[in-house]
Amino acid sequence: DLLFAETVLEQDRIPCTFYPHRPFEGHDPYGFPADVRLMVPSSRYDEAERVVAEALKARHEAEMDADDGAED
Repeated sequence: DLLFAETVLEQDRIPCTFYPHRPFEGHDPYGFPADVRLMVPSSRYDEAERVVAEALKARHEAEMDADDGAED
């Protein structure tokens, strides 16, 4: 979902970056899964949260509609 959120934010021209690295790139020296965060400027946090929440809701609804169509 982090990569999906990044795409949504980029489409809305909200700057974002991963910390400490993109998902599935880099590693923890002890072999533990890395704790990756998607970061946005604090001044755009509320907007970013709203945009991503709406996109996730729309994606979930589309998946539910696709599942309903597959049952017919």
